[in-house]
Amino acid sequence: MKKNFYLLLSLIVLISSCSKDNDDEAVPTDICYISGVTLGVVKRLVQTTLPDGRDTLIGSSYNAGLFPMTINQRDLTIENRDSLLYGTRLNALLVTVNYKGGVVAYRDAEADTTEEWIQYRVSDSLNLSKPIHLYILSEDGHSKRVYTLKVNVHQQEGDSVSWTRMDSIGPFAAPADEMTAVSPVAMRSVIMNGKLVVLAKDAENQVLTATRSDRSAAGKWTFNPSGLPANADVESLRQQDNNLYISTTDGAIYTSSDALQWTELAPARTGLKLAAATKNWLYALTEDGLCRTSRTHPGEWLAEKLDDDASHLPTHSLNSRYFVHENGYKHLQLIGACEGSADSTAVVWSKIWDDDEDEATAEWIYFSSSSGNKYLCPALQHLAVFSYDNRGVVLGGASIEGRGSHKPLDVMLVTNDQGITWKTDASLHLPSGITADNGVVTALADENHFIWIVTRNEVWRGRLNRLGFARQ
Repeated sequence: MKKNFYLLLSLIVLISSCSKDNDDEAVPTDICYISGVTLGVVKRLVQTTLPDGRDTLIGSSYNAGLFPMTINQRDLTIENRDSLLYGTRLNALLVTVNYKGGVVAYRDAEADTTEEWIQYRVSDSLNLSKPIHLYILSEDGHSKRVYTLKVNVHQQEGDSVSWTRMDSIGPFAAPADEMTAVSPVAMRSVIMNGKLVVLAKDAENQVLTATRSDRSAAGKWTFNPSGLPANADVESLRQQDNNLYISTTDGAIYTSSDALQWTELAPARTGLKLAAATKNWLYALTEDGLCRTSRTHPGEWLAEKLDDDASHLPTHSLNSRYFVHENGYKHLQLIGACEGSADSTAVVWSKIWDDDEDEATAEWIYFSSSSGNKYLCPALQHLAVFSYDNRGVVLGGASIEGRGSHKPLDVMLVTNDQGITWKTDASLHLPSGITADNGVVTALADENHFIWIVTRNEVWRGRLNRLGFARQ
């Protein structure tokens, strides 16, 4: 029932009188403050697409009390720092208000000052689609406070990727007044000194470095000769902290701290092909296996332990990912195709260790292909591999010739079981309309949870919405 607030004051007097009748020692106080606000069960509507292509709304409900409301007693504001789920409806919501005082009333925060207040009851369904005021009056009627209650709701679906085309053309398809357009035959990208850096090799074996000045929309590309020899294997590029490493087709290893000036490591053996990097070691394929060298003694290559025949090691379209599990275990994977194989799928090798086991002594495990596993990683050209949202992600160009039917950038696959199976995922998908005319692609995920995909023609940036949600 609506009342002017002087009627609420009358109610305070009535409450006080009753208190005195029941307990002669009870004395009304001037205390008034809200100590807690808890939201009740809310409804949620989210649009989804049915298998037949029709859009429909899916309804559900959840306990909004799991999203705590923060009370600022100085500013007299109440709001949830962690926003409610996208699609939450706030037009009729039960709210529990805990307070010290005589009575609480509420009204629209944007209402005219003549608008009547409504006495709060725990059974009331409040419309919180807009902020409201909560008016609390002390028992003796001498003190009052007015709080502003606001409920925040995410304005994007958390488990969906929002993609932005950052550049109208790719870094190597620049207009003639800036540079001669290049059609890369290989590319690889890294984040270095806070910038996106892409190395590319063209059909004439020229290796170029493209650096984006900023990872925002305002970023501009600059181009420079990389300083690498013509036989540099661009797709062998690996990063260890702020240093880059790359191998050549004759087995030499070069390193750089800026992707422009490169120095050859002291050659200790020939036939090396860089395969992976962790915090302390570089890994390389050899003619008969896999070896490693430490950052403190580069050039001293030591043989790795394998649990299966070295002929199963990936050698073509090779990539790797190093990541740390929540329990502290370190994990290194090699993914790629075996040279000379006719299989349409890639192979996966893993090495796992923890604080009780030295990385140098951990054994490599081969994930052998099983005829019963229909979700093996495909053998793709220019395979891009990275960790994202505690999962592994792959994408790439077309299937390696004669070994599958994939077209360039036709799929993004995710593994939830550390590389055993690779499947499409509703929450992680490629941007609509992306093209890779010559099939050459590179991709990575940066520290801000953005996925970058670079082709000759386009540069895209995307992120799962919930990974970009900031607390209020």
